[in-house]
Amino acid sequence: MRELFRGSLGSYVTDNVDAKGRLGYSFGSALVYGVVGYSWATTSDAGTLYPASGLNYGVGLDYMVNDHIFVGAEYLMRNLTGFDIGVNRIDATINSATIRAGYKF
Repeated sequence: MRELFRGSLGSYVTDNVDAKGRLGYSFGSALVYGVVGYSWATTSDAGTLYPASGLNYGVGLDYMVNDHIFVGAEYLMRNLTGFDIGVNRIDATINSATIRAGYKF
């Protein structure tokens, strides 16, 4: 099982799925946008899997280098609830930064 995030108590996130939409404004070759959606994750503690879910939100920027190539960056925060490990309920905030490049046909 691949770890995505390890917590201080030895538990870790194994899977994460994000569904999100974005809305933005274009300034010439740049698109500045906000993103909001919902995330689902699974955590593991001593081999037992626990589900969690919650709101995600963030900001991003895409820039057209030429007619076909673009680069972008996005910062996304996930507020997850529902990790039940033993008698403790664990809420988690997972942040990520993404850098990407693409080709537009």
